[in-house]
Amino acid sequence: MRGSRARRKEVRMSLVVEPQYPCVLMGIDSGVREIGIACWTLLGEHDTPPVPSTANIVQTDCDDWADGVRQISGMVMKIMANAVKSSLPLYVGIEMPEAMNTARAHAARQDVMRVAYGAGTCAAATWTCGGISIEVRPSQWKGTLSKREVTRRLRGAIGGQSLDCIPLSSHMWDAVGIGMWVMGFPMTHPAFST
Repeated sequence: MRGSRARRKEVRMSLVVEPQYPCVLMGIDSGVREIGIACWTLLGEHDTPPVPSTANIVQTDCDDWADGVRQISGMVMKIMANAVKSSLPLYVGIEMPEAMNTARAHAARQDVMRVAYGAGTCAAATWTCGGISIEVRPSQWKGTLSKREVTRRLRGAIGGQSLDCIPLSSHMWDAVGIGMWVMGFPMTHPAFST
């Protein structure tokens, strides 16, 4: 328990803004054609990772990516507006892409720019709804873990609870992981041990 609290304190020290409880907390993982969103209503701190109260995949079928991002942004704002009806403060952890020096990353530079545009649009939606956005880099919340490993660890940690609200999508599970990191549960937390 003591080591767990120390790790959570270490994560919190890297946050620019620490959520104040009670609050509504969201994790958002942007993609080129879809965004994963996980939402929790938190009345206080948790000692173990809580299951999100809602989880959504917001997708677009637009051929033009900019129109798709605007369509997704409108849907994200609707979800945020519903979340803030409770009059609790809104904190949103949004994954921001980071540069990587790999051949795959070089080939996908256009996609990275699109994901960054989508993440920025989600941050703007957060501010419009009166919330506080928290920039989260992949290396912060998951390190070098693959999407498959992240999903496996998250499912293992909250698997005893109802997972009906979480669709099987990598963006959705990443959104859950981002929210968990903002709460102080990094992927290195004992609850996510392999």
